[in-house]
Amino acid sequence: MTVRYEERESYLYVGIAGDFSPSAALDEFHICLKRVIGLHFKQILVDLTLIKDIGFLKVSIFQLYELSEQIAESLPIEINLAVLVNNRQKEGAMFCENVMCNRGARLKTTIDYMEALKWLGINTDHD
Repeated sequence: MTVRYEERESYLYVGIAGDFSPSAALDEFHICLKRVIGLHFKQILVDLTLIKDIGFLKVSIFQLYELSEQIAESLPIEINLAVLVNNRQKEGAMFCENVMCNRGARLKTTIDYMEALKWLGINTDHD
């Protein structure tokens, strides 16, 4: 997995590409969290659309559950997390959202970039 961080006006954009691995995802989440806290961002947009689908689809439901649980337990309550996925990733990502939200995480999974920004409260008007 390769990860790209971009500090945008009022949120941190995290673009992830390549082969998906639950352990690498958890490691990158902790790196991202340190960066977010250090920069005082409260909004994170994680773009998973460039993850190779085959790797994501090979992950077991139990692995997704464990990963989701660990992320939810580590995510500060003041952080809002929007996750952008593609159609093939949507089912697994919605499962992860359900697990995390049931543990108190503030999270939205979507296939629409503008919906993700809106949910984060990012102004998308370009007057």
